[in-house]
Amino acid sequence: MISSYVRNWIKILVTSNIKELILKVGESDSSFDSLPEELFVVEGLNVLNLRGFKLGLPPDHGIKFSSLRNLILTDTYLDEQLVQALCASCICLEKLRLSCCRGLATLRIAASLQKLKTVWLRCLPELQIVDIAAPNVENIYIESQLWNLQVVKITCCKSLKTLYIVDVDVTDGWLEDLLVNQPNLECLSLSGCLKLQKIKISSDRLKYVALSWCLELINVVLETPTLTHFRYECDENLPTLKLMKSSVFLVLKLEFSLKNILDSHWYSIIDQRKNKMRLYAR
Repeated sequence: MISSYVRNWIKILVTSNIKELILKVGESDSSFDSLPEELFVVEGLNVLNLRGFKLGLPPDHGIKFSSLRNLILTDTYLDEQLVQALCASCICLEKLRLSCCRGLATLRIAASLQKLKTVWLRCLPELQIVDIAAPNVENIYIESQLWNLQVVKITCCKSLKTLYIVDVDVTDGWLEDLLVNQPNLECLSLSGCLKLQKIKISSDRLKYVALSWCLELINVVLETPTLTHFRYECDENLPTLKLMKSSVFLVLKLEFSLKNILDSHWYSIIDQRKNKMRLYAR
């Protein structure tokens, strides 16, 4: 537990109109400490980076982070009402990063966050629903914990360029709808998405695609004339890969187990791309 001395020190900092506060206590399995309520009314704060605390909505609902641009919370217990209040009041927020935080079942990032560019969510054990509608988001990273995340909605994000999805049971239909509505996507990485079976990607903007440990995947079709890097990793059965349209600069990187036997289909791809292909066998 943080001492009264540390609490008083935080209160002094608050009155000093600080611009950046990085405060980390304890380990991930320790009890959570509450922060002084005075912290939530620092209007000039630009960066808030916390670890090991319990954050709850102040009794008067007073949150005045009108200048906050970067919010990073790690090993923190979050009150769902507080998170929604933060999303409503932090109109200048550019980066939101939540890692190994507890207490959050639903996260809705509204269209009102016009300046938000990056959303980074990792290992939030109670999180089941993510709904991102911020129109100018460019980078999204979502990693579920033990596939607990049930719903991922990414809408109105026409500026999205980079998307990483890890250990989320997204479906073929979900991916198809996503790609149709993200015309500016340049980088797509899917890892541990166990419900994916057939992937068809048609895009004239994608430059990088990575697929790893999507164990049920049987067919991949790429119509991507600007694609320069494709990476596939898995120790299970290799899917069928069809390059309908591809760049002459495309580099393929395949990582698989020696127990997999490449068929004539894969040998033909290797022959066509032998100068731009890297094979890693385990």
